[in-house]
Amino acid sequence: MDLGVLPGVEVRSETRSPLRDPTAYRVRGTLIALRRSQARGIHIVLQDER
Repeated sequence: MDLGVLPGVEVRSETRSPLRDPTAYRVRGTLIALRRSQARGIHIVLQDER
């Protein structure tokens, strides 16, 4: 089972903790919590920018 954030995969922000770190993201049907320091390493292109 692959939970990676791969090119072309849709990522949606679902919810944030009360202190805004971490944030939960929906990726390929799985909820993944990332801290800001982890999320900084992921480049996101908004759907409208395609």
